[in-house]
Amino acid sequence: MFDEKRRSHRRDLQWHAYVVLEDGRRLCRVSDISDLGAFLKVEGPADIPESFVLQLTVLGPPCRSGRVMWRDEQGVGVEWTGRVSKAACADGKCTFDCPGVLGGAGGPGDDTGDDHAWL
Repeated sequence: MFDEKRRSHRRDLQWHAYVVLEDGRRLCRVSDISDLGAFLKVEGPADIPESFVLQLTVLGPPCRSGRVMWRDEQGVGVEWTGRVSKAACADGKCTFDCPGVLGGAGGPGDDTGDDHAWL
């Protein structure tokens, strides 16, 4: 039997999002997600940088910064490393090292405009 070793429960989710790259955005599908990370199904997972920003809607916020923990032929497993401020995320051009990247995983009272820690 499979022994689950994750520190945070993953929820199944089929949500379209965007990995923000230097030359634009790459559409991906958030397959499952938790407060600590997610699995992103994406074409060309080898092209996803080690650290990146995930834009969770076409309009911008909310955004999360993350880092790739592992890759396979379908996508990447990521760990959240912080949240991105609503203002920095709004233009859809924020990169991992932009001044809008904040520590923590978000949640009530942050400036992302969302009370869901995993969004």
